[in-house]
Amino acid sequence: MAARSPIIQRKFAGIDRRDAFSIPDICASDGYNFSTSEYPALTIKPGFAILATISRVQGLGVWKETELLSIFADGSMWKWNGSAFTSVTTGLNVGTDYSFCNFKGGFSDITVLLTNGNGVSQYSGGSVTTLSGPPAGLKYIEQYADRVWGIVNNRLHASGFRNASDWTSVSTTDEIDDSVSFYAEIESNDGESITALKSGLGRLVVFKPSAMYELRGYAPSDYRVDPISTDIGAINNQCIAVLQSGMYFLDSKGIYLYRGDGVAPQKGFSKQVQWYIDHMNQSAKQTCAVGTDGKRLYVSIPMIASYPDTLLVYDPEEKTWDVDKSHSAVHFANMGANTYIGDYNGSVRQLGASTDSGTPISWRWVSKPFTAPSMSQRVRWIQIWLTLDLPAGSTLSVYLSPSASGNDWVQAGATVIGTGTIQRRPIYFPSNVIPISEQVRVKFEGTGPFTIYEFARDEVTMPLR
Repeated sequence: MAARSPIIQRKFAGIDRRDAFSIPDICASDGYNFSTSEYPALTIKPGFAILATISRVQGLGVWKETELLSIFADGSMWKWNGSAFTSVTTGLNVGTDYSFCNFKGGFSDITVLLTNGNGVSQYSGGSVTTLSGPPAGLKYIEQYADRVWGIVNNRLHASGFRNASDWTSVSTTDEIDDSVSFYAEIESNDGESITALKSGLGRLVVFKPSAMYELRGYAPSDYRVDPISTDIGAINNQCIAVLQSGMYFLDSKGIYLYRGDGVAPQKGFSKQVQWYIDHMNQSAKQTCAVGTDGKRLYVSIPMIASYPDTLLVYDPEEKTWDVDKSHSAVHFANMGANTYIGDYNGSVRQLGASTDSGTPISWRWVSKPFTAPSMSQRVRWIQIWLTLDLPAGSTLSVYLSPSASGNDWVQAGATVIGTGTIQRRPIYFPSNVIPISEQVRVKFEGTGPFTIYEFARDEVTMPLR
């Protein structure tokens, strides 16, 4: 008798929380802490190292790509230069979160400006001092077109040309003077307040909870603010990130991408993880944050807790989504090749370690319900094979379920122990582990680094009756 050909899977395309029967076979229907960074193989997500733990992080900024600045809920600001975490100042107002921007203009050196709506401060490697000139209440500070920009209530403000201290100058003659400051009121029919301001990709975008506007023009004499959308916006000022050729942002209804040029924001790329947005804790949505490491997008949301407990990770090259359950990220920053997270629980973290601050990473990958060619047929699994790289100290267990959902898992075979070499491992299990059924799900679960290159199965399909 000729041997049956096994069903082979060599691609693992992240998570897809849409209807489990309908998603591609190469997608996970559930799981966490795995990554498609080695696509098409399946591997573990990046770990992290904790640089410091003080109190809730209320702002992350970077000065000249040499110092990471962290503001904590106790009013202190610390800096990380790549090797040491040291105090900069104390006594800062911490009623709300901070925003940062670097600006040279008329300063003697590049200066980082920071504010949370309670005055603008400046820092250029020494002490933190107050910047005079900005209007009271200025927040969401940005640098764009050689000016400093910010928001007061529903007014967009810009400083004078290359002058961070000039916010009141006006033309004193009939001739056009484009070196002066600028402001524009941005009102909407529903009376919403501005929630965010973001510059990037040669544009400046203003967000409300359910509206977007873009600044057009080149100078105060021809600046205008045009509406982009009247039903899409950003939750808060931490919910926007620029990655590659797009501006990504989180609205209460979904994760969107805006490419500019008058084209409405799109969210088709995030349909695989729309389930998480639909089921997140709406009462805690103001703690959401969005960031990037230059290659991937990070969307931090609260699912059960009153603070973020789930990090959605998008790879725009492979168009895959992963889920990281290791952080409560409320701020992101990049310095050089490193990515940093400010955590709700008080730590500043650097991504890229092999463990989660010394703790082996636990992970889980759950397949869709696999069926026969017709869902009216029944199927029986005979055996599983895995081709994987499992370093010494790592473990992997395989579980099967005859149900379309739920937790009726039965372990198939013994737990695989890491050897440090690529294994081609058969997973044997008695026939009574999984009886003949309408569908079978498989779960891979383990601790420590791993890479799965191939998952194969031998199955028998019953005839239609």
